[in-house]
Amino acid sequence: MVVFQSTLRCVVAVLLLPLQSALADLSGHPAPLPPQPLPSLPQVQDSSSTVAPGAIRVEVPLRWSRGGSGFAADGVRTEFGFEGEEFGGSLGIRFGLWERLELKLHLPFVSSSSQSLNADVYRRSKAYGSAIDGLKGIVAGVMRAEGLCAGESSCRSLIESGYAPLTELAVTLGSGEEAVIKTGVPVLSFLDALAIGEVLPIGGEQGWGDLSLGIKYELIRFVPSRLVGPGAALQAADASAVGLSLEVFARLPTGTVPKGRYLFQSLGSGTLDLGVALDFEVELERNTALGAGYLVVAELDGGRRQPASRLDSRKVVPGKTLPFSRSGVEQQVAVHLTYGLEGLLQELRSASLIAGYQSRTLRSETLGSASNQLRRGSSLQTISLTSSIDKVVAIGAGALWLELAYPLYGSGEDVFLSPWSMTLGVALTMGQVQ
Repeated sequence: MVVFQSTLRCVVAVLLLPLQSALADLSGHPAPLPPQPLPSLPQVQDSSSTVAPGAIRVEVPLRWSRGGSGFAADGVRTEFGFEGEEFGGSLGIRFGLWERLELKLHLPFVSSSSQSLNADVYRRSKAYGSAIDGLKGIVAGVMRAEGLCAGESSCRSLIESGYAPLTELAVTLGSGEEAVIKTGVPVLSFLDALAIGEVLPIGGEQGWGDLSLGIKYELIRFVPSRLVGPGAALQAADASAVGLSLEVFARLPTGTVPKGRYLFQSLGSGTLDLGVALDFEVELERNTALGAGYLVVAELDGGRRQPASRLDSRKVVPGKTLPFSRSGVEQQVAVHLTYGLEGLLQELRSASLIAGYQSRTLRSETLGSASNQLRRGSSLQTISLTSSIDKVVAIGAGALWLELAYPLYGSGEDVFLSPWSMTLGVALTMGQVQ
């Protein structure tokens, strides 16, 4: 056991050494450890804490997301043929208004992205089969109207036999666009081109996401026992093993709305939303805390979007905009366990490891009529591991953290792309530090 503990201490020290060095550089010299450690968990991930009155905290997490697989509607991890990569992050500003009350601003952004589709892989998926089946019904209706077959069943059989029309056939798609089956072209080839064209992802998108403005209040202040005692700024009577906060925020439609099929969720939605968040913490022992959060978001007002082309979803239908709305509520449930590394090494008393789990339920999306549903409600579960360091620097209290997140499970509908991500975050609190 002694050998194991020694080995673990060495591994943790090596993992956190770059973070320690970076924070030391912010002060211009290798600053000594502060007299008492600063709380890591409350400042790295959303928690029950707020900044002190008059203080301002700036947070800039930078995220790299990459993936090549997703989840089928039944939750099975599936290769749909999509590949995606995105660089982005967010700007967060928190300003202490009064004791336990702060104003929050959050603005995500995408600096670069790329997406691609391997059509051969997609053709082997159930999603492709479902798309072909729906398109067969549309074309069968046209063929029946032209007198080429008696009913839908016989028209489908004719299509599957390799039928190629002797004259051109015009097909009106759900987007209002007209596609033409050329003379002598097998209908199955036409359907394949449509099925691939309507899922082609756009690439190179960049821009801002939707701006969130909120007010957060600490109902119960969390003061872990390791921050109190003789020689510390807080005394034992100030300790509180439990923390609870309430936040109300509005998400404004200020972001860039993608013009075409975009597989990530980072850019603007075009809708006005209202959200409520609860964050809870409890100290299990001196160096261990358990946190939980719940967030719910509902739409206040829908927006308008240009529909993606059914012929080539990397483009939009020119000159056409339709009402866009999200029904139901978006929900997020998060649980994280934080361990202060002071329990392993006294020199790491300002460092923490955080293991997290998040479940997110997305709303269904409708463009135009209720029958044109872009997305059904779906859910995604993610696990994460974060290492963080808080440190006093020359101009305030700094924090640096590194998070790895991996999608664990998805269900509800086909999720074409579910990427893993790596986030490097930096934060600085200026003014009075609690």
